[in-house]
Parts: sequence; C-alpha cells; structure tokens
Amino acid sequence: MGNNGNGPDEVVAGATPEALAAAQSHIAELTSQLGARDARIGELQAALASHSEATTQRDVEIISLRADVANAMAVQAQLDATTQSLTASLGSAITKYREMLVIANPLIPPEMFSGDNIADIDASIERAKGLVIRVRASLEEQARNTAIPAGSPERSSPDLSSLSPREKIQYAIRKESK
Repeated sequence: MGNNGNGPDEVVAGATPEALAAAQSHIAELTSQLGARDARIGELQAALASHSEATTQRDVEIISLRADVANAMAVQAQLDATTQSLTASLGSAITKYREMLVIANPLIPPEMFSGDNIADIDASIERAKGLVIRVRASLEEQARNTAIPAGSPERSSPDLSSLSPREKIQYAIRKESK
C-alpha cells in the first residue's frame, strides 16, 4: 500500500489479486482490531463512569461522615459541659449533706464525717455512731463501778491556817456581819 501519488482506486486497479487479497485481509484484521479497541474503550469508559459514580458516592459519604463527626464532637462538648456542671452540683450537694448530718448528729465530732460521696459519708456516720455507742457504754460502765457516797459530805470550817493575821481578822468581821 505505498503512496506513490496514485489514488486508492488506482492502487487497487494495478494490484495483483494476491496483493489485493492480502490487503483486504489486512484491512479486515485492522477493522477487527479497531472493533476490539472500540469495545475496550467502551469498557474503560463504562468502568470510568462507574468509578466516577462510586467516587462521587464515596465523596458524598465522606462529607456525610465528616458532618456526623462534627455533630458528634458538638454533642460531646455539650456532654462535657453538662458533666462539669453536674459534678459541681454534686460536690455542692455532698457538702450540704455533710453539713446537715453534722447538725443532726451533735454527739459526733464533725471531723468524723468523711468521704467524697454519699455512700462514704453514710459509712463514716455508721462508724462514728458505733464509736459513740462504745464510748457511752464505757463511761456508763465506769460510772457503775465508781462508788458515790450517799448523802452530802460533812461541812467543815475553812482552813484558816494559811491566812495572815490581818486576813483572819477580816474573815471574822465578815462572818459576824452576816
């Protein structure tokens, strides 16, 4: 298929039947390759379109997930603020609870009320009440074992031996004037 300045018809007219058959065979082969190439291009275009669609869907999902993350972070910030507020309120409530228990239990020293939560404070109250009961029982036992004389003690005159003569005279004058 040289190009010697003649048109395609002139090449075909001067060609031998074998050359013409070979050329037609070559054209058929090239046409087949073009068809295969066009089919492959179609497949690649379909894959690219599918990939583009999938990429677009992934991009939409990524944007949606980023929005979800931003919302979750905002909710977490609100929860953190609420937690701090509730923690402060709980601390105040525990302090007031402890103060009320100190007032309600005057026999228990205030330092016996300890703990960072209500359960710990309640446990310390029970321990302190147990201690008060044991101390009271011990004092009652001591009182029972101590002998107290019946009646009032004898009255005796004051000891004047340590007074000076002048103080003795003043004492006697006061006693006479009564």
